Amino acid sequence: MTFRVAFSSTTMSIYSPGTIASELPDPCFVGSNEDTDTSHRPFFNAPPSHSVAKPHQKVPGSSVYLTISSIVGFKQRFSLLLFIIFGGALAGFCLYSARTMNFTLMEKYAPPGQWFWYNQKIFKAPYAIHIYTAVIGGIFSLFQFLPAIRRRAVLVHRLNGYFVLILLIPSNVAGAIIGYRAFGGEINSQSMYYTLGILSASCLIIGLCNVKRNTREHRKWMIRGVVIFSTDILTHLITLAARQIITDIGDYYSVCMNTFKTS
Repeated sequence: MTFRVAFSSTTMSIYSPGTIASELPDPCFVGSNEDTDTSHRPFFNAPPSHSVAKPHQKVPGSSVYLTISSIVGFKQRFSLLLFIIFGGALAGFCLYSARTMNFTLMEKYAPPGQWFWYNQKIFKAPYAIHIYTAVIGGIFSLFQFLPAIRRRAVLVHRLNGYFVLILLIPSNVAGAIIGYRAFGGEINSQSMYYTLGILSASCLIIGLCNVKRNTREHRKWMIRGVVIFSTDILTHLITLAARQIITDIGDYYSVCMNTFKTS
């Protein structure tokens, strides 16, 4: 006896991938009334862990900070904070040094032994020029780094920039002249003042040359110039600490270069 079995071309094996996939529950109808075992539900039905809402902790005063930051034109979150820290340090130092703008108080607040040289004609005028131009130029330079003025009042930004340059560059020149006798006139003090004066003036001049060529480079060089110009703040802090340390040690002596000079 012969048996004939007819196979259809559409017949699928029970072990084929299509059969296995067809046995899985449809993810679109998992929540229906079908009797579906929950243990066989696909893993992609579970909500991802990163989509779970976490409670947001609001920092006190953050809204006020962001409002002030947007008013002055800062776009980055910490730009206003950095401006307050470093700009406030520069403004505070300039206001602290403004007391020496009174000639009657220069002798009182000058470092020990320094007024002996600064009271002479050759150093008295450069010393006054350096104090006046550095204090005023340092305060007005802060307004150059406010984006609100740079974007909304371009003319004010430009005029104030030229005003600051007119003050800071002569301040460096006058500071280089009195640097010959600053803090005793030692060679290390002279080299420090000359190096800072050349670097800060060079950065300001390069920034001025890039005003119309490249605005981004102009900003970078101006920031470098003001930062180098402001290193005097750190040197004064180091001087205060070093003065006390050397006094406590009691073994350091420095002799003025012209002490034994005879006529």
